[in-house]
Amino acid sequence: MPDAALHFSGVTFGFGKDRLLFQDFTCTLKNDASAGKIIALMGPSGVGKTTFCDLALGTYRPQSGTISLSPAANFAVIPQRGVLFNELSVRDNITCLQHSQNLGTSFREARVQHAVESLNLGRVVQNNTRTAALSGGEAQRVMLARIQTIDCNFLVLDEPCSFLDNRVKDSFLKALRTTVDEQRLLALMVTHVWEEARHVADEVVFFHQTPGQPVMVHKMTPDAAFRRPPTLDAMFAIHWPDCRLIDLQGPADAQPRSGVIPPPGARYVVIARENG
Repeated sequence: MPDAALHFSGVTFGFGKDRLLFQDFTCTLKNDASAGKIIALMGPSGVGKTTFCDLALGTYRPQSGTISLSPAANFAVIPQRGVLFNELSVRDNITCLQHSQNLGTSFREARVQHAVESLNLGRVVQNNTRTAALSGGEAQRVMLARIQTIDCNFLVLDEPCSFLDNRVKDSFLKALRTTVDEQRLLALMVTHVWEEARHVADEVVFFHQTPGQPVMVHKMTPDAAFRRPPTLDAMFAIHWPDCRLIDLQGPADAQPRSGVIPPPGARYVVIARENG
């Protein structure tokens, strides 16, 4: 199986002249053919993470530039809440893509039982649990099982853990890792929660936008980001509440303690406590 890659080349896109997000934007995200990869997309609200995914999915068209997938393949999507059909059984929800006009030909019946077992859905399938009675974590795992039944190279997850408690979130992220590795997917996961990214992502892409300027991105490993966050927003996403922002032009009693030497010309300084 060849490497899966998403290419943005010279892309410009915005919502009107006062809401420019990407300008002549070029970026490539890819995995290795021998393994899957999870890339966490992080940044403040409104900076363009979901719009980036929508452009990749073809929901929006760039005003200029090109977006391509290689190899050309199916995209699967997992939103914040699992999209299930209450009139269908859990098993039928897992296998429903066989009826899809676009994805039906890529459905593989032989994968269904493995998907059920690998994602610990055997009990709810065997007991014929009502779909409406599934927990949030079970619903998200049904979505993952559904993806395991088709041929696809790319997976987009838009804050998939937003409505899950920490124990269920941990189980879901482990299931996500298993699915991505078994199917060698390139997965893009939008999240605001650093611990989710650090727990499961191979790379993190931080989106940053200065007022009046187009979006910039910084791509790195989670360990590198932890040691040296690329932006102020990344610093707070990773180290809050163990950091504070000090305005060097603010009151004297709010200035850094002795021993902290701000860089020449700096307006702000961030002090973070080492916490491993």
